[in-house]
Amino acid sequence: MALLTYLTLEDRPVHRETLANLLWPVGGGLGSLRVELSKLRQIGIDLSPGRAPLLRSTLLTDLHDLEQWSRAAAGTSGALDWLRGLPLGGLDDAMSPELLPWLESQRDRISAQVQQALQNALAYAAQQGHTAQVALLRHRAEALGLILSQPPDVQAFHPARALAGPLAEDLLRASRLAERAPHLLLFAGRHGSGRREALQAALERHPWPVAQLDAVGHPTLLVMSLMMRLLPLLREDLRPALHALMARSLPAAQAMTGLSALLLEANAPLTVVMYGAEALSEEVAPLFDFALNWPLPFLLVLVTTDTREAALMQLLGRHVRPERFTLSRSRPLFAPDLSPPDQPPPDPATERHLFQVARQSEGWATAALALLPLPQPLPYRVPMPPEVRAMLIGEAYQALNGHMALLAPLAALPGPFSAEAALYTLQWTAGGAGAKQMLDHRALERALQSGLLERVPAHLDVALPGGQFSVPDGDHPLAFCSELQRAALAGTLDSALRASLRQSSDSASFSCNLRSDSAPLPVQPAPVRSAFPAQPETMRSTTVSLPGGYRLHLAPDLFTVLRLGARGHRPPELRLHQPTPPGAQHWQFSFCLDTPYSTDGFPLWLIGSAENAESVTPISVPESGQWYTVSGDLPTPGAPFVLGLQSHDLVLHLAGLTFS
Repeated sequence: MALLTYLTLEDRPVHRETLANLLWPVGGGLGSLRVELSKLRQIGIDLSPGRAPLLRSTLLTDLHDLEQWSRAAAGTSGALDWLRGLPLGGLDDAMSPELLPWLESQRDRISAQVQQALQNALAYAAQQGHTAQVALLRHRAEALGLILSQPPDVQAFHPARALAGPLAEDLLRASRLAERAPHLLLFAGRHGSGRREALQAALERHPWPVAQLDAVGHPTLLVMSLMMRLLPLLREDLRPALHALMARSLPAAQAMTGLSALLLEANAPLTVVMYGAEALSEEVAPLFDFALNWPLPFLLVLVTTDTREAALMQLLGRHVRPERFTLSRSRPLFAPDLSPPDQPPPDPATERHLFQVARQSEGWATAALALLPLPQPLPYRVPMPPEVRAMLIGEAYQALNGHMALLAPLAALPGPFSAEAALYTLQWTAGGAGAKQMLDHRALERALQSGLLERVPAHLDVALPGGQFSVPDGDHPLAFCSELQRAALAGTLDSALRASLRQSSDSASFSCNLRSDSAPLPVQPAPVRSAFPAQPETMRSTTVSLPGGYRLHLAPDLFTVLRLGARGHRPPELRLHQPTPPGAQHWQFSFCLDTPYSTDGFPLWLIGSAENAESVTPISVPESGQWYTVSGDLPTPGAPFVLGLQSHDLVLHLAGLTFS
């Protein structure tokens, strides 16, 4: 190995005697060299063709792979797997003392090349906004003992920062209310949805001083944490008094009273942000009741998860008057959110990639950051990495308060499934009855209350252009709100149990594409157009999450429908209702449907009337991912326009809907 390494890295002819003296300085070097050359020839490596006195190696090294990877702008994280440990590790013992200086110089040279390649990749990843790749590159450099310089604005882009605009508006409204009387804003969103990044971006435009801390359930510790965070914000002449108050270690109520006196003397507006508000306890809640009666401009922002939102609102409702309370919810990320705002508009291939990331991530920032650095085009279903699956399982565990293992078997059932089928499955897998059956009922109720499960009707009616919808009353079957979470929970089950549950389910495998006796409406190829808003910062848009996994993004003259699902499950039928002008007879629109399933059915169709949903005419989709124009006549002048669709997985863009 030492011989081959030396010749390969030297990349020049070296005389036999020189090598023999360097590698075997104690004598017998030429004989040892001949033995090594013979061994190499036996495996196909000939360093001296024709037994020439000069030896040379022209083999490629990992440095060649590193150069190719660097030129590809840090394409995949897998290319970094070989970057581990000390360069030329294991050669110290094999080398003679005379070659140790050469070994150290080669290590320095290789480390410099690796550092430069990682630095170039870091700059590219930061420029593209690939924050997950930035973190991976920094972690790998640190493991190698290398220091990478900070590229400009490496942390400037996080997809969740796109949510800052609506949140900043909510903060502004809440602070205006807080000017008259203290106010509480509850900001809810999924674990890993970028709530902290969105809130940090929104607070950049907030005019009041902000103290930020993580919530704790112990009242005394919470007040002490609050005082420590307020210390640098307090007027300088009041800081000694706050120091003295902290040193007394008073009970929570007395410490809060002393803190209130100092804040009243400061007489300045204040915003306090508490992350992880789901940790707050009943013992802490009276402190909020007290603080929200301070006679000063005071805004309290509590950040929590959507699965604990209902429980926290119930807790706060016993202590906070309704007029002092505002709720703000984080929305799922949309494809334009995944592109840095200071970058030029993406090309069609990159735009399609971003929409696939938005679909497969369900608009969840943690999954989106894992998918964004992957090479294009994405497979239609990319397995989530272990750390993402762990977060999904942890989210379910927190929501179910220990019932997660009990409900996990439901993740193997084709959904939606009836409550009866769910209870039967839980009892069958656990083999219990009686008290166990009551536990199953409570676990199902908790899963519904926390938003882990939802009721899914057979069809959903959505009114355009605003996206209003309502779920009709009824005992609708159940399904997981998140396909990513369902898949993560299913992965915790034994493979034999998963197969048994799928086979024992009475839900037949479902192909969701429409089959109709009517001839499909013909379509015409249309020019490729961008599905990104022309001016996203000024264009008003709405994102709507529907039961059954559909997500709608509505903007003027353009709307998009996304869904991530699983084969064999039954997605609801989505019916989009668009009012028509009086006397309108003809309709026309352009569309692009991207779906992985090319069957003999039709995922898109026109419904004859809102009253007769069975009268349908399918719309032809010759090729997935291409733009087409379709037109037709309304059944009667001025009749509503109703478009139906149903698909496990899709990205549907619809633009230019006009009537004449």
